[in-house]
Amino acid sequence: MHLLVNYYPGGEMNSTLNQPMLITTNRIQTIIQSRGSIKLSELESILDASYNLIFLAIYHLSLENMIKVRKGEWDFIISKS
Repeated sequence: MHLLVNYYPGGEMNSTLNQPMLITTNRIQTIIQSRGSIKLSELESILDASYNLIFLAIYHLSLENMIKVRKGEWDFIISKS
């Protein structure tokens, strides 16, 4: 598992404003690594972050091919790539 240490899409983690993105991204990776996959609704209930921040982190992890997002019957499923 590769945690995104000092990762922030589009630049370095040089501001405390970017800290929530780093924390959320790393927590998502840790959860996916331990569980293998999780429903988006479950992930939202686990994380202490806004929906926007969660979706942004998922989007960037998906772009980096670190996670896979697929649509289930009623929810999105997030899993390891």
